[in-house]
Amino acid sequence: MTSIEDTAAMPVMTSVERLHVLQSFNDTALEYPRNSTIHEIFERNAARTPEACAIVFEEQQISYGELNRRANQLAHALLARGVKADERVGLYAERGIEMLIGMLGVLKSGGAYVPLDIGYPDERLAFMCADASLVTLITVASLADRISALGVPVLILEETTDRPDHNPRIDATSSRNLAYVIYTSGSTGTPKGVMIEHRSVLRLVMNALYVRINSGDCVVHCSTPSFDAATWEVWGPLLNGARVLIIPQRVVLDPSAFSNTMLRSGATALWLTVGLFHEYADLLEQVFGRLRYVITGGDVVNPAAFKRVLSKASRPRHLINAYGPTETTTFATMFEVALEDTSQAIPIGKPIANTVIYILNDNLSPVPVGVPGEIYIGGPGVARGYLNRPALTAARFVTSPLTNAAQEMLYKTGDLGRWRADGNVEFLGRNDFQVKIRGFRIEPGEVEAVLQSHPAIRQAIVVPHEGEPGQKRLVAYVLAEHNPAQGGTAQAFSVPQVCDFLAERLPQYMMPAAFVEIDHIPLTPNGKIDRKALPAPSRERSSAEPFVAASTETESTIAEIWRVALKRDSIGVLDNFFGAGGDSLIGLDIVASMEAQLGVQVPVLGIFEYPTIRGLAQFVATLREEAALETQAGR
Repeated sequence: MTSIEDTAAMPVMTSVERLHVLQSFNDTALEYPRNSTIHEIFERNAARTPEACAIVFEEQQISYGELNRRANQLAHALLARGVKADERVGLYAERGIEMLIGMLGVLKSGGAYVPLDIGYPDERLAFMCADASLVTLITVASLADRISALGVPVLILEETTDRPDHNPRIDATSSRNLAYVIYTSGSTGTPKGVMIEHRSVLRLVMNALYVRINSGDCVVHCSTPSFDAATWEVWGPLLNGARVLIIPQRVVLDPSAFSNTMLRSGATALWLTVGLFHEYADLLEQVFGRLRYVITGGDVVNPAAFKRVLSKASRPRHLINAYGPTETTTFATMFEVALEDTSQAIPIGKPIANTVIYILNDNLSPVPVGVPGEIYIGGPGVARGYLNRPALTAARFVTSPLTNAAQEMLYKTGDLGRWRADGNVEFLGRNDFQVKIRGFRIEPGEVEAVLQSHPAIRQAIVVPHEGEPGQKRLVAYVLAEHNPAQGGTAQAFSVPQVCDFLAERLPQYMMPAAFVEIDHIPLTPNGKIDRKALPAPSRERSSAEPFVAASTETESTIAEIWRVALKRDSIGVLDNFFGAGGDSLIGLDIVASMEAQLGVQVPVLGIFEYPTIRGLAQFVATLREEAALETQAGR
C-alpha cells in the first residue's frame, strides 16, 4: 500500500483530476437555515403543531407545546441568574425528558449546554466543570446531593415551574453562537471540550438528504447525551416535527426489551454503535424490518454483519454506514449499503450536504483517486475549536490551502482514507494512536496518565487489540513499581485494585479489558516505545492476581458461564468482570446464559453493579428470595 509519505513525491495531478476530487466529489451545497438558531426552528414547529407528540419516554409523553413551555420556564430562570450568550451551563441528569428540557432551555437562554454523564467519576466531573467555567449546573432534585461538592451553583429543574412560559427573546444570539460543548478523550491525559455552534447542528439535520426525517417519523434516542450521536438523535426529530423515543440504558442492553419498546412505539430510525450493531444484527430482525433507517458508525464495520441484515426478508429500508468525528458535528459522510456491497470492505461514503472532504498528503496537496492520504473535513459542521486549548485547536483546525474562500477552516482528522472512482471514501485507519471502541473515541494517553498515577504502577502503555474480527479492546501493559529489574519497591500490583482505582477516575468505556504485566518497556533504535514488540495479550490470569475458587453451586455455574464468555482457562470468584476482559456486549451473552442455566433474569446492569462472581451470586440469591416472597404473597 502506498504511504502518505510516498504521495508527497508523486507527480502533480492534471487540472481535470484535481477539479474532480476537489469539486465534483464535493458538490454538496444545499439550502438550510444557516442564519437561524436551533431553538428558533423548534419554536416554529411548536407554534405550528403544539399538540403533536415530541417525546416518548416509557409511559410518559410530552407535546411540542408542553416541551416548549417547560423549556421556556427553565430559560427564564437561567436569564434571571444572568446567563449570557456563549456561557456554558452544565446538564446533570439521566437520559430522559428532563435532559431534553434542559438542552432546549439552555439554548433558549442564549447559553451553551455541557452534558455531564451521571456515570462519570467525581474527579472527571470536577475537571469538566472547572474547565468549562460553568455558570450554573442544572439537575433534578433526586440527583442534587451528588453534585453539591462540585463548586458550581445548582438549579433544580423542578423548581423552575413558577417562571414565565413564553418564548424569551435574546437579541445577542445568532447561528454562530455556541450550542454545546462535548468532552472527548484527550491525548495529554485530560478530556478536551469540543465547541459546536448552532449552524453546525442545523447543517446536520435540516434538509439533510442522507436521511429524510419528517413529521411521521419516530427517532430512537439511545445514546448518552454526552456522546455526539445524541445530537442527531435529539435535534434530527425535534427540528423536523418528528418524535423522539427515549430508551433507557437498561433496555438498550436487553435485546428483547429493546425490540419490544421500538415495536410498541413505532420507531422508524435508529443509530447504533458498531459494537451493538454487530451484536444485534441477528437479534433485531423483526424491528429492523419496521425501520426506515438503521445507521451505524464510529468504528470499522464487519461486512458480514451488513450481509446478515440485508439477506433477511425483514430488513430496514435504508441501512447506512456513517463516519464523522465529534469535531465535525456527528456525521461527515454516509454510505447506503446494498447486499452487493458486502463482499468487500464497506466504504464510509460521500460527504453529506454542506460538507467537503479532502484527502491530502503531507504537503497538504490533494491525492488522486486510489491513493491514500489524510482525511480533512470542511464546511459549517466544523467545530469552533477546543475550549481553552488554543495550541491544540491551531494544530487540528487549519486554514484550507485549497480554496479562495476567506479563512475556510478544515478539521485535520488524523484518519487515513482514499477516494474510490465513484466518489466514496474508503477508511484506512488512524495515523496516530487514537482509537474508537464501541463507538467511543478514546485517547490511550489519557488512560495511560491515570494508570501511571496509581502508586503501584511505574509506567503504562495502552494499545487497542483486536483478538477477533470486530472485537476491539484496550490492553494495558504495565511496568509495576515493585519490578526488581527497575529497582522498584515492594509495592504490590493487583489487577482488581487497579480496576477499582480506574473506575473512580474513568468512564466504563475507557477501562482496559486486559492487563499485561511486563518487566521492561521495548524501545525502537531511536529510543521510542516499540508498541509492535509488546507481547500479545492473553485473557489468562495475571500472576499478581489471586485466584479464589467457587464455593457454592451458583458461583460454580456463573464461573463456568464467565469462563466460556471471556474465553479464559479459569476464572476466580473475586475477579473483576471488566478487568477480565468483559464489556457490555459480553454481558448480554452472560445474562442470557444465566437465565437459561439458573432460571433467574438478571439485568445487564447487574453486572456493572456486581462485577465479581461472588457479588453476582449473592445478587442472584436475593432475586430468588424476592421471587419466593412474591409467590407466597400471591397465594
